Amino acid sequence: MDFWTALKDAFGSQAVDLRDRLLTDGDYGRRSADSIRRIVVHHTAVDASRTWAAVAAYHVNGNNWPGIGYHLGIARDGVLSYLGDIETVRYHAGRANADSIGVCFAGNYMNDEPTAAMLATYARLVSVIEAHLGRQVTVVGHRDVGATACPGDRLYAALFSPREPLPGDEPSATAEKVRWWLEECTRQFEADNAERARAILYSLIALAYRLEQGGREKEEG
Repeated sequence: MDFWTALKDAFGSQAVDLRDRLLTDGDYGRRSADSIRRIVVHHTAVDASRTWAAVAAYHVNGNNWPGIGYHLGIARDGVLSYLGDIETVRYHAGRANADSIGVCFAGNYMNDEPTAAMLATYARLVSVIEAHLGRQVTVVGHRDVGATACPGDRLYAALFSPREPLPGDEPSATAEKVRWWLEECTRQFEADNAERARAILYSLIALAYRLEQGGREKEEG
């Protein structure tokens, strides 16, 4: 099964294939899927209304790249766009390009929060990628492999640091984030990263305790 078929099976109409609809100027080099070892997470660092076509045009005309630098893009409503063949070596993470898939969240997450829909799509996408490749992959932020603030403080915290909900967080968003972290904890255990899995689990236990205490205080108040 090719990767696009796997995406369609998992996401249905929520997945869009833009590979032949975005501006290009040449071809990226190719690689075997066997060489893919990690996912690098990005944000566009601009308003989430910026289209993937506009991002591609900037990468081609502004950066002189052969095409858009990311393989996959996630919009605020959770729609997943297949931007470039995962067996191409795209320009998104410097020295990490050769063995990684670039997944980009539309928007600027230095201050804004990713939506629950985005996080749900991302969690499912990681599972689809791993099922397609037949193995676990490492997930990192762009800042972990390069000198950059990408993917933004808020997105990085949502994906890599379980935290107490911020004021104004919707209960559904908090629940989605907790579910994602439980899945990530399982992935880390299965990948024999016991130390990382335990750290996530302890953070989730502490978060659950704080939420429980906060609920009691509201009831008593």
